[in-house]
Amino acid sequence: MQGTTGMHATEPQQSSLPDHETVERTGVVVELNPQARLRERREEQSLRCVSSGYLAGGCSCQSSVPAPLARAAWASELELEGNDEDRLFHFAWRGEVWLAFGLAGGEIRGVYCPTHRAAREAHAVGRRPRSMTSGAAVAVGA
Repeated sequence: MQGTTGMHATEPQQSSLPDHETVERTGVVVELNPQARLRERREEQSLRCVSSGYLAGGCSCQSSVPAPLARAAWASELELEGNDEDRLFHFAWRGEVWLAFGLAGGEIRGVYCPTHRAAREAHAVGRRPRSMTSGAAVAVGA
């Protein structure tokens, strides 16, 4: 073979296909990690409380709320207020009040569950919420 040394060509190889043609091949696509995809879908469908435990205990919160519900609440809030600005807003789910940060474009940046919302709000005014001092969560009516 002229122009090659061992396994390496000394000249660029020319394709036998013109630039505008594509090759189609049939085959089977095998997903190597279906569990990761399912986990991503669940995470897309729910928003987990963003509390990292800095106010008490040090553990991240596992509470979550359906993402479509939070987005719909934020869309209603934007429609009612008539202004497009990023801000915190409250919404009710299952008889409790959650706190979320909505972006002007309609996205939700993060949510606080009712317990951590109360802790955050109490921390802002310098007192402990009743639910944190009594050890029981206080349900807030919607």
